[in-house]
Amino acid sequence: MDDFSLVIQKSINERAKLLSDADLLEEEAKSLREKAGVNNLSLEIKGLQDEIFRLLDKYELLNNLIVLASNLFNNGQFSINNEFAQIPISLETYKTCSFQGRTIEMIESELVDVTTKIVLYIGLLGQLCDCVGHNYMFVKKDSVFDFSGMETTFEERAIHYCSICGDAIHTDLNGEKVVESARLNVLKKLRKARKMSIYKSKFKIVDNLHR
Repeated sequence: MDDFSLVIQKSINERAKLLSDADLLEEEAKSLREKAGVNNLSLEIKGLQDEIFRLLDKYELLNNLIVLASNLFNNGQFSINNEFAQIPISLETYKTCSFQGRTIEMIESELVDVTTKIVLYIGLLGQLCDCVGHNYMFVKKDSVFDFSGMETTFEERAIHYCSICGDAIHTDLNGEKVVESARLNVLKKLRKARKMSIYKSKFKIVDNLHR
């Protein structure tokens, strides 16, 4: 066989191999799509939601303690609802004054940890929704501003919450019924978690603080 024939034969063999490889990749892709269709990530979703709800309960406990501490040292001069109005406190008091066995420093450290995890896990739920799609459920009717026209008006819209990540959307009214109370409680918890931000200290450490 001459050189020209060898070149042609090599091209034929390469094409045959590419076609064979393509067939194998198509079969593998088909298999992966079938597996992805079966794996709806329900176990991962439930696991994340359960952990978020546990952290929300812990957050409520810790937040109640920090409110007690804030009220004790606030003296009516600072608004604890204003995250920028930190309450002055000495370092010794911050490290030693305790509520239910936790110092103020410990409470705030735990609040940072808890809220950081909630924000992280809500983000992961959002990523899961990117994979499986949102599952929006009608919750209630609401009056919202409509800025689309020449004049701003109120319009009644239906609010839907995603039962996976807590995302909310407004849609035109379509007569859907409100979900059962138990399910609504889950949706409200997801919404609360979705609105959570990482905790910021309500206290400002001041040296040689005199009261």
